[in-house]
Amino acid sequence: MSEATTRKSWSPADRSIIAALLRAHLDDDVDALTWIPTSGPRVKVERAVATARTGRRARTRVVPLDVWGKGVGRLVARGANLDRCVASTDVLRCWLEQRHELDDVVRALLDSFEELHLLWDLAERMRDAATFADVAQLAVSRLHQVMPCRELALYEADDDGFARVASAGVVLPLRMRADDPLRTLLHGQSANVVEARALRSSGSDVAAAARREFAIARLRGTRRTCGWLIAADRLDARGEARAFSATDRRLCETVASLASTMHESLARAAATRELALAHRVQRALIPASAPSVDGFEIAFVCAPRAAAGGDFVAFQKQRGGALAIATGDVAGHDVAAAVLMGAARAALLVAASEGRGPAAVLRQGARCLHADLVRAESFVCALAVRLVPASAEVTVALAGHPPLFVWSPGRFECQDLGGPILGVDARFAYDEHALALERGAILVAASDGVLEATGKDGELFGETGLKRALDTAKPRSAAAALLAINAALAKHAPAAKDDRTVLVVRRTNA
Repeated sequence: MSEATTRKSWSPADRSIIAALLRAHLDDDVDALTWIPTSGPRVKVERAVATARTGRRARTRVVPLDVWGKGVGRLVARGANLDRCVASTDVLRCWLEQRHELDDVVRALLDSFEELHLLWDLAERMRDAATFADVAQLAVSRLHQVMPCRELALYEADDDGFARVASAGVVLPLRMRADDPLRTLLHGQSANVVEARALRSSGSDVAAAARREFAIARLRGTRRTCGWLIAADRLDARGEARAFSATDRRLCETVASLASTMHESLARAAATRELALAHRVQRALIPASAPSVDGFEIAFVCAPRAAAGGDFVAFQKQRGGALAIATGDVAGHDVAAAVLMGAARAALLVAASEGRGPAAVLRQGARCLHADLVRAESFVCALAVRLVPASAEVTVALAGHPPLFVWSPGRFECQDLGGPILGVDARFAYDEHALALERGAILVAASDGVLEATGKDGELFGETGLKRALDTAKPRSAAAALLAINAALAKHAPAAKDDRTVLVVRRTNA
């Protein structure tokens, strides 16, 4: 049984029972018995017959009463022979133990009801929270109502440590270091109670908030601690600090668990919204079809693996009827990759709009993108192509892009033309290469998501897959060539593990 607690009041029924127990032990040798509790009114019983007798000498004896090792009062006996008052003490002790046990049961039920009501109310209200700040403020305010503390705060993890997002009080700091020493004082999965002097000696940022002790619970995310719930000095009804109970610790742990669950849920929802927005923007940046240019047919597909990808294809008309094509692949498949994709596309198109050749387009793009790519720790593989209708001239420049392939009936060539990726050197002088496309020949540029697509047998689609698809189909148009490549790729590796982009340029017979 847990430690007994002293009752602050005794009901009339309680006092009647105590009086009956005491009265049953009055006899010729005991004139009066008085029960004096630690708090509350005393209960006294006396014999109805006068006790003053010839030769009788009254004495008084005080017997302390303990319930489960804690003093709860004393029994005072008056009479001639008081040895039998020990029996009264034993009977009264048994009754008090049962009464206190009942008190503990009722108190535990009330605590459990209050705890369940708090958690139910929090769960209901948290469902409507739009931000984690709303969740934190709700958790702190409701917990503080049930568990008054000198200070109560909830912290959220960020890039520099932990920021306070909600509090009841102003002593706890606005920020905590990521390496705050309080981490070394916590053990296990549940809420921990730490003495204030232990935190003060460790140099923790939160040490000054409590005089007695802290209750601290982690907000555990999927991969890391996403926050802290910190309560300083549990207050009793008189506003004085007392120890945190097992119920208090359980409440802190459960509220922290609810808050961490909502943190993860809101983060996933925000990421989903960001990906959806990035996907819409990205799809808007990918042209629906290729522009027409005399002497050539153009077909392409750009299919991100995820909601947001890094591949792009763009076209820019130049003076004299020439057409500039820029295609590339930004590392990654997330929102950051989609943002960098938009920046890379814009930089290459601006360079192409000034009438530059493919090599100059990549040089200008490298200068514009270098600083951003270094900060983002990313890179871009790119290809620049220019088609000149009057001379049927095809010139290309590559920046880390996979090799190009030229196909015509009875001919299949790989053009590995090199060039470093964008983001490595801002001043690299890219080389420009002229490709001789005979009438009916097809130029194929495929991203690594196509060439490195792995089949069930572990074989890469690669150059062999492209050649087999074109040799089998013998396409007479760029659209037919693209359809054949896509069909062969889907059969070889139905599930894409990377963005897939294919650009096909065919020189017409005209």
